Amino acid sequence: MAMHSSHVEVEPAPGQVRCLAADQFYRMSFVEWRPELASAADRSESTVFAVHGLTRNGRDFDALAKHLSSHGRRVICPDVVGRGQSEWLHSKSLYQLPTYASAMASLHAATCATDEQVDWVGTSMGGVIGLVLASLPGSPVRRLVLNDVGPLVSKEGLSRLGQYCGKEGSFGSLVDVEVYLRSIYKPFGDLSDAQWAHLAKHTCRLANEVEAATARGSSTDGSAQPRYVMRYDPGIAQCFQGAVQDVDLWAMWERVRCPVLVIRGEFSDVLSRETVEEMRHRRPDDAGSFELYEVKGVGHAPS
Repeated sequence: MAMHSSHVEVEPAPGQVRCLAADQFYRMSFVEWRPELASAADRSESTVFAVHGLTRNGRDFDALAKHLSSHGRRVICPDVVGRGQSEWLHSKSLYQLPTYASAMASLHAATCATDEQVDWVGTSMGGVIGLVLASLPGSPVRRLVLNDVGPLVSKEGLSRLGQYCGKEGSFGSLVDVEVYLRSIYKPFGDLSDAQWAHLAKHTCRLANEVEAATARGSSTDGSAQPRYVMRYDPGIAQCFQGAVQDVDLWAMWERVRCPVLVIRGEFSDVLSRETVEEMRHRRPDDAGSFELYEVKGVGHAPS
């Protein structure tokens, strides 16, 4: 008798880790894409940590993570605190690099063996977090991929991000969310309709449980309309208050010894060609390889 198997969509395993900020404990969520191999012992490569940008979340990496897991890699995609499924901070001023770096140390301790190294893929803010960790003695970062970010983040790019961060309001449907995302994330490049729909689905949430019930058809009179809001704490926009300045991490960059791949959007307003060349120039002689891949026709950040 012939046997026919239907395609089963692979979904990641959700998880949480308890982290410590200066004035509270909080839960950081992540998804784990497990390698499609017989056992973890079959893995010959390090775990991959894939970390998102300022207002994004770990589901941005679904396509990459599926591809890597199909080739035997384990991929961990966190929702940085205040984003995605993770909890929000009480003190908005703590949405800063030290908080994020500490959280990633907790995530590594909870998901990896003590001495296990990881390959780090970071988009924008996620790349900066990886750069900080890679610069420290005893860092678990084996290789570093910086997606459209470097040790000098221009104030012009930050100002553009600040124009929409925390100011989106609410939307009446997922279609409205997608239309909005297509406008503010146009620099992402030529994404397919399915990719835009995926971003919309994982970028927003229903505003509250009453509206969630309405969306499921559970309301008594059907009069209320659900509202969708962005899946992040608007308080992260506090970092844009006042005069925005360049972010200068050159001192940390000069301590990074692991191999580095930089991905740059041709029209990026966050990572300039001049910064890339300066990165190459300041690379220590005893450091690993340094490679650049420029994506034509896109800005910040290649997706």
